[in-house]
Amino acid sequence: LKLQFLYLIGYFSATLDTTSMSIHRLAALALASAAAAEDFAGQAAVRVAAAGAVQKTRQGCTCTTPCGATVTVGLAKYDWCYTQDGCGTSSLEGAWDYCVYPVNGAYEAQEAGVKAAQIWNAINANHTSGTYPAGADLGKVFLESVATSFLNHADEMPQGRVKYIHSVGFSGFVDWAPVAGTPYTGVFAAASPHVLMRFSSAKLPTKGSITPGFGIKFFRDGRESANFMSMPSLDGQADFNFFALNFTNHPARPHGLALEALAKKFEQASNCPLNVGLSDAATDAVGATPRFPYELVFQPTGKVAFPSTYYDMETLQDLFSKVAVGTPLFEVYAHDTPAAKKAGVPPTLVATVTSNTRFVPSRFADDALFFRHQWMEADFALRPEWLEQIDPDQDCGTKKVTTTAPGEACPHELPQGREATYHDCPFAKQFAQ
Repeated sequence: LKLQFLYLIGYFSATLDTTSMSIHRLAALALASAAAAEDFAGQAAVRVAAAGAVQKTRQGCTCTTPCGATVTVGLAKYDWCYTQDGCGTSSLEGAWDYCVYPVNGAYEAQEAGVKAAQIWNAINANHTSGTYPAGADLGKVFLESVATSFLNHADEMPQGRVKYIHSVGFSGFVDWAPVAGTPYTGVFAAASPHVLMRFSSAKLPTKGSITPGFGIKFFRDGRESANFMSMPSLDGQADFNFFALNFTNHPARPHGLALEALAKKFEQASNCPLNVGLSDAATDAVGATPRFPYELVFQPTGKVAFPSTYYDMETLQDLFSKVAVGTPLFEVYAHDTPAAKKAGVPPTLVATVTSNTRFVPSRFADDALFFRHQWMEADFALRPEWLEQIDPDQDCGTKKVTTTAPGEACPHELPQGREATYHDCPFAKQFAQ
């Protein structure tokens, strides 16, 4: 109960009592805190994909401070920074604008295997782990921009960003082997050894539960990686066997005040915050229409089984280190459409996943490695008939879902009856530079 209230108090207390200081003075203090958090997070981590990059903004400005979100600017919806030469929006403390995280062309132009090797070298540079947030830091997840999880196109987190959930993990490469005749395209149809998985518990395991999950990254030739995440449940599980349950990119709606509040925070970025999309992973380099499933289910093979009773993080690290190279981890099944799933049509086997390296702890992976979230709205835009087949409340955790994510388009009507401005929806298409 204390943990639940800590999340809420950390968020809502930060939105109150802001009238005694100017908005941007408060924001400057918050950005200074973010810079301090960056140092605390361990910047001994090796930077690869973002090396030499100059941080830019939505209006093409150059940042003079680290990017970060503050409740004083859109309730921490988007990252922003102060800018050079008066570029962007003027304020008493200086000009500022919203940060962007575009594709790093020089890095992404490389072959998949080259990028995978660079990231793997960074992972292995330091085999110490990061840390889970504790105390007041637990609530800081509400003070970060969730939108950055969707808008960052790099394989690494923006400088200064902290992993408040899934903070400590174990990373390794796997072989993705599609079954013959799979109907899906892109990475789903191509065998590849350049697929990175990072296993982690969403929060520090307690004697009552563990919350398994993984991020998966498919390195691709000449373009950015394809990523998605899977978990058995957002609520966690009493069985400490990490591989006891199926993993899915569509975990069920969570229970409990803290998790409901966290899901609400994710609504700043998506109207289907419980799901991550798969359509980008199904694209190819020439722009053919992607063919992708509604949902993937990763069914453990049983070749790896951890103890079912409580153990600490040191034991979890030891258990992952003993997973042998060549171990079959998952059979991957696909629900083709929401309607087929609801009708009870069994999912179809589409691939197998087998380890091809050891799984290791890594300060780089815990502090910097990034798995981009894809809007479920992007999938709905390509398969609009799916909207009629889902229950928004149960399947997405919201009352209304469309083919457009929040922020991609300005509201048709604002409460004040005025027209939308840049600061109402800075990432909407009409404000693209």
